[in-house]
Amino acid sequence: MNIVKNIFKLVENNISIRLGYEDNTRQIGFKPINDATILESHDNAILQLPLTTTDISLATKRNQWVENSVYPQYESSTNTEYHVTNNGLVFVCLSNNNGKISTQAPSTKSFQNIVMTDGYVWRYVGELIETVEDETNEYISIPTDLTNTSQNGVIARLSDIAYTESTLFSNIQTQIITEKGSGALFTTELDNDGYFSYISAVKGGTGYTKNDFVLVAENFNGQGATIDLDINEFGEVSLRGFTGGVGYNDHSILVIGDGTGAQINGTFTSGVLTNVDVVNSGTGYTWVKVFVFSSNSALVGKVVLEPNNGVGYDLPNQLRASALLVRKTLDHFVYPDYVYDGMTYNQISIVIHDSNTNPLVGTKHPNNTLNSIADIKECISIENIGTQEHSNLEKTYITVVLEMEV
Repeated sequence: MNIVKNIFKLVENNISIRLGYEDNTRQIGFKPINDATILESHDNAILQLPLTTTDISLATKRNQWVENSVYPQYESSTNTEYHVTNNGLVFVCLSNNNGKISTQAPSTKSFQNIVMTDGYVWRYVGELIETVEDETNEYISIPTDLTNTSQNGVIARLSDIAYTESTLFSNIQTQIITEKGSGALFTTELDNDGYFSYISAVKGGTGYTKNDFVLVAENFNGQGATIDLDINEFGEVSLRGFTGGVGYNDHSILVIGDGTGAQINGTFTSGVLTNVDVVNSGTGYTWVKVFVFSSNSALVGKVVLEPNNGVGYDLPNQLRASALLVRKTLDHFVYPDYVYDGMTYNQISIVIHDSNTNPLVGTKHPNNTLNSIADIKECISIENIGTQEHSNLEKTYITVVLEMEV
C-alpha cells in the first residue's frame, strides 16, 4: 500500500472535519462506524470545515531521547521504530554500539554520520514544526526538510561481530574487504586500558554490499592465508581446505556467520599456516566465513547497509509511519460566519462527502441561514472527547490521530 498517495486521495475526495455536540450519556473515545453512528454524527453536527494537504500529514510514534536508554538501530527487515526526537529535531539511529545505553543526546543538524562518544551513530533527518499542543501528542509528523543523499551501498554499521578472546590492542588498524565499495571511513575507540570499545562508520562510502566485511587488528602484515568451510544440512561446518600464506608470526583465527559455536584452530610454522582443525562444528549456520589475522587481538564484522537511496529517501517508510495526523485550527477571523465565541463541542468526525469544499453548518449551529451539511459518502472516524469551548479571543488547535494498519 502506498500510504503517501492515500493522503492525497482523501483530499481529492473532499475530506472534512466535523465538530458536534452529543447530548446523551457517552463514553470518551472512538465510536464504531455504522449507519447509526454516522446518523448521530450528522444530527450532532455544529459545523464542518474542509481539510487540505496542509492539514493532514503522515505520522510516527514520538520517541523522545532519554539518557541511559538503549535505542533500536536501523534494521531493514523489521518495522522497529529506530528514530528519536530531541529539542524538535528528529534523528535515526544507524548504530547503537551493539546494544549499549545512550548517554549523549544527538543535537547536530548534519546530514553526515554523527558519531557520539558513547559509540552511537545518528543521522539528522528533519525538524518538527509543532505548536505547544502538539508537543504532548504521542505522534509526530514525518519531517520534510531533508536533503537526501540518493546513494546506494552506503555502510551504516557492522553486524555479527566476532572477537578474539583478547581485545587488548597495542595498535589498531582497519581494513575493508570489498569488491566494488569505496569511500567508507571507520573510527575505532579503545578504553583507558587499551581494550577495544567500539567501531563506528564516520563515512558510509558508496557501492558496498551486504557481503562485505570490515577487519580490525593490530597489523595486517600477514598475507594470503585462507580457510574455507562447508555447511551441512544441520548447519554444522567442516573443513573444505586452506592456504598457508606468509608473515603470520603472531596469529589469530575468527569465524563469523549466522550460527553459533564453530571454532577453528590453526598451526603456524615460521609464519605459515600449516594445519587446520575444526574443534567445534557449531550449529545453525547458513553462511560462514573465516579470517586469519597476523595479530593476537582482532575482530571482524559484516557490513550493514543504509536504506536504498540513502537515509531520508522515502521517509514515511524509513520512519515507520503508522498514523495520519489531522490538524485544524479554529479561527474566527478565518471562518467569521462559522466559528463563533462560546462554541461548545464534544465530538469530532472525519468525513468524506460529495459536496464542495466550503465550510458547512449543522443543525446545532446558531446560524441556520448558511449552507447546511449534506449526506456524507464515507465516515472515517467519530471520536467523543471531553467538552471543549472555543473563545474568539484565541485560536483553538484540534488534532485527530488516525492509526493505520501497516
